[in-house]
Amino acid sequence: MLIMKLKNTNLIISIVLIIVVTILLSIFINKDIPKVYVNIECSDITDEEYNNDDSLRGYANLGLKKLTIQVEIKNSKKCSRRDILIPVLDSIINEDKIRLITKKSGVNNNINLEDTAFAEETYIFDSNLMEFDEFIDNLSKQCIKVEVVNKDHILSIYEYEIKIN
Repeated sequence: MLIMKLKNTNLIISIVLIIVVTILLSIFINKDIPKVYVNIECSDITDEEYNNDDSLRGYANLGLKKLTIQVEIKNSKKCSRRDILIPVLDSIINEDKIRLITKKSGVNNNINLEDTAFAEETYIFDSNLMEFDEFIDNLSKQCIKVEVVNKDHILSIYEYEIKIN
């Protein structure tokens, strides 16, 4: 009876130990894997945005849209390279006439200093009389490309279509 209890105890301890080791290994193995997050939004300009942006004066607020593309690479401080390539969309926005009013870009990619890299493109444009479904279709043919070289010099390439719901 005592031998049976010892075998059961040893079995339970072994199972618990295997579970703990598996959990710890998964934490340490996935710790250095960069994660890429992409956010794409196209929305109407709000009254507040319209009133606070002098570059919009001379345009009626009706039909003004803002397209924002944000890309973030997290958990990538140890990478030797991380590039965020957002395609230039001016020609798609201005396909039938000049519609682009403002374009703002921002990048933060202090490799080896910060754990996160970030890029953002914001386009404000006049969508009046625009074939918006065709515009969305043309955007979806464009890709955001993210290239990351990790500490082991392995290149990972991520591609994301520009999709707007």
